[in-house]
Amino acid sequence: MRYRINENIISAVIFTIIAFVLLMVHSELLYALQDNSVFIGGHTFMQETINRNQGLWIWVGCYLTQFFYYPWIGALLLILIWNATYFCLSHALNLKKWWCGVALIPVAFQLYAILTLGYWLYYTKIPGYAFAMATCIFTFSLVALVVSLVYRHFLKYRVVWLQGFIVISAIMYAALNPVIRIYSWQLPAKEFFTELKMYKAMDENNWNDIITEAEKAKTPTNLMVMYKNIALMNCGKLEKMFTINNCGTQYTVSDSTRQVRILHISASMIYYQFGQFNFSYRCAMENAVKQGFTIKNLKMLTRCALMNQEFDLAQKYINILGATKFHKKWAQEQIPKIYSSNELLMSEDGRNIAPLITKEDDMLDNDNGLCMEWILNHFANNEHPISIKQEEVTLAFNMWTKNCYQFSMRFYDYVNRYPDQTVPHMIQEGAILFSCMEDCPLDLKDYKFDPIIESRFDKFSDELYQLHDAGIDETEMGRRLKPQYGNTYWWYYYFYKDFMIY
Repeated sequence: MRYRINENIISAVIFTIIAFVLLMVHSELLYALQDNSVFIGGHTFMQETINRNQGLWIWVGCYLTQFFYYPWIGALLLILIWNATYFCLSHALNLKKWWCGVALIPVAFQLYAILTLGYWLYYTKIPGYAFAMATCIFTFSLVALVVSLVYRHFLKYRVVWLQGFIVISAIMYAALNPVIRIYSWQLPAKEFFTELKMYKAMDENNWNDIITEAEKAKTPTNLMVMYKNIALMNCGKLEKMFTINNCGTQYTVSDSTRQVRILHISASMIYYQFGQFNFSYRCAMENAVKQGFTIKNLKMLTRCALMNQEFDLAQKYINILGATKFHKKWAQEQIPKIYSSNELLMSEDGRNIAPLITKEDDMLDNDNGLCMEWILNHFANNEHPISIKQEEVTLAFNMWTKNCYQFSMRFYDYVNRYPDQTVPHMIQEGAILFSCMEDCPLDLKDYKFDPIIESRFDKFSDELYQLHDAGIDETEMGRRLKPQYGNTYWWYYYFYKDFMIY
């Protein structure tokens, strides 16, 4: 017995170290798990949760999942349950020597299931997923241990088929139980975890963190590009929109989820950052109806209610968040905004978003589930910007959509309305490029631009025509010109054509 216990402990220690390292490497996923779940103390929440299929495990899972607010605490709690499961199975199966490692297979599957959850995070209807799965399997292993002990020590009756029965039952349970069958069997792309980091930073208004993640990304998704541009916009650095990688990629989903859409991931946050509170509220509420209320959509509902000056509604959501363990502070910070317009307008959200609110922001039409397309078109077609920030966003989005006619109309308004304002380099690049096009009404003879930018554009044009005359195909031309001109709008305009709307 002493020999077996030592090996049990050694196996548990090795697994604990590996599991903790893997979970903390992806700590942003753990935080997102609690952000996409909620636990509210009291009888009502408990009764509503337990009445669902697998409700008891979900209720326990939601309670424990909130500790992922501090990922290392949640990770240690989860590993503790896994180790308890391991010891129960090891003794229930009476595994000797190093065969005790076989009992680690069920918990290793759970670890892998969490790491490979991927975009199912936004579609699963099982809040508290990780702990619900862990506590469910732990309970089963505990029952198996009790049954095994009864046969071996109380009834003094050993049957050969008992261990086999326990193993087969465990396999069948794992295969049929909806709590643990929703994971994929391939790790998600690195961009998935980067998106989680960027969303958390946006939720906390940490714009520089978002820009840093965008700069590090080798193959950013279109959502990451949108996050980055919002961060630049709120930092007053929108002119770097095409300097920092603005070429996104399509989602590469390796599991069996439906097509991933921004509508299900962060449309509510994106609409909110552009002052579209009705759209934001609708997206948050629709996701709450489909997947249940979570910390994430409760916070968005609170923000939208405050910005729409629906203070009774805002108080309702604040009360709900105030009943949580780790989001009480955030909820309490919102209360002054109910009683003081100055608190609301002088908050970081108020300062960033108020200049973007347009005259049509009380509208709520059909966006066909395409958040980014609606935002781009709405601001690109904005004919009456009311602030310099709105002017620059309108010009930038016309450049993003490569709409030279709309850009020209907005450009004239911009330079005439702010004659003493230095035109950002990005807008200068767009104006110089569009003015060279035959079908563009932009005439720049009365405007003076940075001579360095004009000279660089002339060099770009010469090299572009030289490559074209040499018969080089477009892809190769883009590859050759990217080292020198990849941080310009000109390269984006001619060689990036893969932008997809989700």
